[in-house]
Amino acid sequence: MEIRELDYEKDIDGSVKLFNRSFANKITNDYFQWKHQENPFGQSLGLVAIEKNKIVGLRMFMKWKFSRGQNFIRAVRPVDTCTDPSYRRQGLFTRLNAYGLKRTKDERDLIFNTPNQNSIQGNLKMGWKKLEREIRYRIGLVIPFSKRKTFAVLETENALGQLPYERYNGGIQTFFSAGYLKWRYRFSEYKVAKFIDQTLVVFKVEKRKNIKFVIIEEIRGAQNEASKYLNSIALKFNAPLIYYLNNRKLSGSKFLISLDRGIQNVVYKGDEKGKIKEINFSAGDLEGVI
Repeated sequence: MEIRELDYEKDIDGSVKLFNRSFANKITNDYFQWKHQENPFGQSLGLVAIEKNKIVGLRMFMKWKFSRGQNFIRAVRPVDTCTDPSYRRQGLFTRLNAYGLKRTKDERDLIFNTPNQNSIQGNLKMGWKKLEREIRYRIGLVIPFSKRKTFAVLETENALGQLPYERYNGGIQTFFSAGYLKWRYRFSEYKVAKFIDQTLVVFKVEKRKNIKFVIIEEIRGAQNEASKYLNSIALKFNAPLIYYLNNRKLSGSKFLISLDRGIQNVVYKGDEKGKIKEINFSAGDLEGVI
């Protein structure tokens, strides 16, 4: 069996077919290219296992970049790992993972992942560390008579405009640029609210059991009273509930009622400078599409 790097000109179709055989949530070649080739942080390192000219194993190492001001932290996140059912329990995952960790060693300051409850123990057994700070999702019930802030809903490619990047920086977080915003939120379900004080909120509106939710992906610019921005969006879209990640920017948000909706696991390796503990993750950073 051959283990080698993915050839983006020849291997995308076979990789997507393997992924779709392995998971219920199907993807397309276009989606794969968007995620792994068009990423503004750089093309993903893809690793494939080949048997009889067929891709039977896949592990992608996606590039990411965090920043504090103009100081950058290079990161890699392993994603989209799958093995053909006929080749499981043969050590393919271990081989692909070891190759990827070695290959990306000089290209990253840390490596992180967001395993679910079923896979986190496997990560810990391989030497990953769990982020000690709990990252929780919450649901807030909108305050119906709160004072609304004025905003416009924009296309993601036009949202940043000519504003300086520093306007949206606050602590260590994903490097926020016009290119990143356009790439990460290119899908039609995402919207960007731009308030008169230049605060940006990326969100989407969904309906579950006939109840509207506003799902907050991230907020940039506002430093205080973030809930006023969130309530304003929900009221405009007639959504009674707001789903958000209780990170450092949103931890003080005020709603009529706020309830826990579960924990997001984050594990990491190779963080020699201890930076991951300072990163202010957004829901957009950790969402399953990534």
